[in-house]
Amino acid sequence: MRNMANKGFGNGKATLDNGYGMFLRMLEYKIAERGKVLVKVDKFFPSSQLCSCCGARNPALKDLTIRRWTCTCGAEHDRDVNAARNIRKEGIRVLKNMSRLA
Repeated sequence: MRNMANKGFGNGKATLDNGYGMFLRMLEYKIAERGKVLVKVDKFFPSSQLCSCCGARNPALKDLTIRRWTCTCGAEHDRDVNAARNIRKEGIRVLKNMSRLA
């Protein structure tokens, strides 16, 4: 996919997006086969900027070179682990809202 995007076909990033979209469709199909649901979190959700303990937002964390940080509540975070915790919480929240609407 990366090579096709760089070969000058005029598609560029769209080629990579198509590969990712196909991956999501296959993932959704396989999960549905097992009776589960794929929950997608908004791509603009600030997962790495939120403290997974208290929910405080630290906009300085838009700088991707910051890998570890300490919240004002005293919690120390690894950027990726913290983001994963926040994405999980947001996914559960989205899933609960989906089931309320059904």
